[in-house]
Amino acid sequence: MMKNANTTRINRSKEWRSKLVIAVTGILLFETLTGLSIYFLPFSIPNQMMVLLHTVFGLLFVAPFVWYQIRHWLLYRRYTMTHTVLTGYLGMGVAVICVISGLVLTWQSFFGYRISYAWDLVHLLSTFAVIGFTVPHILLIVWRDRKSRAREEKAVSDLGEGRSP
Repeated sequence: MMKNANTTRINRSKEWRSKLVIAVTGILLFETLTGLSIYFLPFSIPNQMMVLLHTVFGLLFVAPFVWYQIRHWLLYRRYTMTHTVLTGYLGMGVAVICVISGLVLTWQSFFGYRISYAWDLVHLLSTFAVIGFTVPHILLIVWRDRKSRAREEKAVSDLGEGRSP
């Protein structure tokens, strides 16, 4: 990914291994899988328990998610706009919508007499949008980094054999 001249080099390998990234990724994966099970599996006691777990982890997820998104944006905001950056911005936007709609649904379930169909639909559609933008965002980065690493290894190998890169 190209950067503007006034940005500093970011150690992406270190970023991938940070505790915050691992925690947010794990909770996001858990929230996605439990949300999909709530939607696709039949109404049952285990699925009702999944709703409770989904809600509790969702509430615990808000602070680390916001912290991660702000930190991630501050680190990468000066990168040139590419398809990878665009999917990241779109993924962040729909994830914010998903979090807000989840908070509204949680509020409605605790203090209302029922949840709103409109907010439930927003939460559902934003879930699919998060998957649709975040998965390609991450896969594009992994693919690009693997290609870059392979090129670097080849260049080192060529230098070791006395060939110019």
